[in-house]
Amino acid sequence: MYPESRPGQFYLVDTECVNGGIPYGENFYVVNRFCIARVSSSKSRLRITSQIKYRKNVWGIVRSFIDKNASAGIVDTFTVLGIVLIILPRVAYL
Repeated sequence: MYPESRPGQFYLVDTECVNGGIPYGENFYVVNRFCIARVSSSKSRLRITSQIKYRKNVWGIVRSFIDKNASAGIVDTFTVLGIVLIILPRVAYL
């Protein structure tokens, strides 16, 4: 958590996602930054940004392959998270 975070108002948190067991997984990782901000007493806003970072230099075609597939994985993951965050509060009241 960043020192700029203000409890009860907003939080900034970075996570690193390491990918083992996939081709070239040891060459890169993904940093996700979560910014959670209070909008009202019952609502918050979540903003997530992601960046692919490289541990080693890789060939251009390999880097292109990693960028394309990692980006698709990031979009898929956070699309599902968005759906869950919309549906879950409605289900919790049933």
